[in-house]
Amino acid sequence: MSNFLNIEFPKFSMLLNPLALLSATPTAVIVAPAVEIQSVAYILGVLFIADLITGLCASYFVWKEKTPKGKWFFRANEENIPEEQKGFSSDKFKKCWFKGIIYGLFPLVVFEFQETFFIKALKLETITDSEINITVICLLIFCANELFSIFWENLPKCGVNVPKGIRDLILGVRKLTDKED
Repeated sequence: MSNFLNIEFPKFSMLLNPLALLSATPTAVIVAPAVEIQSVAYILGVLFIADLITGLCASYFVWKEKTPKGKWFFRANEENIPEEQKGFSSDKFKKCWFKGIIYGLFPLVVFEFQETFFIKALKLETITDSEINITVICLLIFCANELFSIFWENLPKCGVNVPKGIRDLILGVRKLTDKED
C-alpha cells in the first residue's frame, strides 16, 4: 500500500488558472458543409442501373422495329446480320461494365490525387452553400452523362420523349399566354 501512495500524480494547475484553461480549449472553427461523396456515388449508381435498364429497353425497341417476326432478341452470334438487328450482344454488355469500372475507379484516383496534393474544395456561393471537391465534380459530370443517356438517347427510342414533351408543354403555355394578352 505504501508503494501505491508514493506514485506521483500530475498536478492539474491548469484547472485552477482560468486563463490557462481558455488557451488550452480549441476554438470553434466554422466550416462550410461539404457534399458527401458517398451520397453522390449512390445517385450515380442508381442512374447507372437506370441507364442499363433503359438502354436494354431501347435496344429491344430498335431491334423489334428492324427485325422480321419470329427472331430472337439474343441472337448476336449469327453471321451476316446488320448491327441494328443483332439485339443484345456480349459486346454491348462488356461496354456497360467497362463504363461501370471507369465510374468506380476514376473518382477514387481523383480523390487520392486531391488528398496527396492537398487540393482544397471549391466554394461556389452562387450555386450551392456547400464546398465541392474535384471528386464530386467528376461524379456530377458522370451523373449528367447518365441523365443525358437516359432522357435524350434511350427513352426516345422506347417511345417516351421527355425533353420533347417538356418543350411542347412550354411552347403550349407560351401560346396560351400570348393569346390572353
